[in-house]
Amino acid sequence: RYVSSTHKPNVSTQKILVVPDLHAPFHEAEMFAAMLEAEKDADHCICIGDMGDAYALSRFLRYEHMPYRDEGASVTLVMQELASRFPKVTVVIGNHDARLEKQLRTHLTEDMVDAISFMTGGVLCPITALAKRYPNVEIAKHTTPSGSSVDWFTTVGDAWLGHPEKFSKIPGSALRGLED
Repeated sequence: RYVSSTHKPNVSTQKILVVPDLHAPFHEAEMFAAMLEAEKDADHCICIGDMGDAYALSRFLRYEHMPYRDEGASVTLVMQELASRFPKVTVVIGNHDARLEKQLRTHLTEDMVDAISFMTGGVLCPITALAKRYPNVEIAKHTTPSGSSVDWFTTVGDAWLGHPEKFSKIPGSALRGLED
């Protein structure tokens, strides 16, 4: 439960369900359903990255065939379930969620990306596009001190919830990179 850190006598509380790395359609559907039932009284659900896996879009070796159409259907069901159960849903975009945009920007010319962006209203991320269907689902947005907008973390009170893409085998290196 999040409790306001203002230390006022009339502190408001809300129950927040934090759901990390579902990687639909590879998630455990039974565990997902059990979690939704157990936490059905949550006021806010925050998915912190990789709602979908984007397996078909991976540049890494794939061991099985998972058509993007099937994965998209699974991710749609997950988001629909979250939107129908919780008053507010916030989705942090993870590295797997951003795979399509990265592939488009890597393999197409800038003009081709601009054309697709024009056709989609500026949205190249399937999770961001899907969220627009649900009035209570929002994509995390944070404005940095330099004025850039990032969608890979959010804050609630003094809690930081995110899905940074940086990683390193050198202790502390990823954290320093995240801070930058």
